[in-house]
Amino acid sequence: MKKGIIVIFGCLLISGPMMAQTFSITGFGGYTFQDKVNFSNAYGYINAGGHWGLSLEGINREGHAFEILYQQQNTHAPLYDYGSGFKLNPEKDNVALSYIMANALHYMMYNPRVQPYGGLGIGAAIIKSDGKDLIGTPYSESSTKFAWDAKLGVKIKAGDVVGIKLQAQIFSVVQAAGAGFYGGTGGSGAYVSSYSSIYQFAFTGGLCFDFAKK
Repeated sequence: MKKGIIVIFGCLLISGPMMAQTFSITGFGGYTFQDKVNFSNAYGYINAGGHWGLSLEGINREGHAFEILYQQQNTHAPLYDYGSGFKLNPEKDNVALSYIMANALHYMMYNPRVQPYGGLGIGAAIIKSDGKDLIGTPYSESSTKFAWDAKLGVKIKAGDVVGIKLQAQIFSVVQAAGAGFYGGTGGSGAYVSSYSSIYQFAFTGGLCFDFAKK
């Protein structure tokens, strides 16, 4: 899976500049909503919180675009027992969730200043958890999982170079919870008897800069 993602990234980076007439850089931030994760005998949450990121795009005259995107969210992922409601991972629910995605987008180029768009992509989610165990010993764990995303938004251009992007998006990490989020919880990991995908819905906005290819 990891090799396949690397090959896709490489193809985009090689072919993208050849087809693109405009290159765009966007720095963005937004808010990701809470997602509940259910297991057979426990449940957990990926808590809501802010995220930030950076994207690089190549766009042709027809509005077809490729994008390489990085996004990060620092949050908490508490885990609870179904029967008692007891928290199974005290002091061990800190999570940093980073996405590295390759996206295909299409802009509607009917208006040079207001351009709606949509996109789909695949990539990797890097999940890192850290904290302290029950006796206070620091720990750190990480895992990499397959991810996909979808987005709808609009780019509003104030001029030829500067604009803003407003976007609704969903990111999903496939069969991740139970490994990166709740694995190695110091005894409580035994309560996670299955794996479950997560779905993170978010709103985001950013400042973008477009540079025409000469």
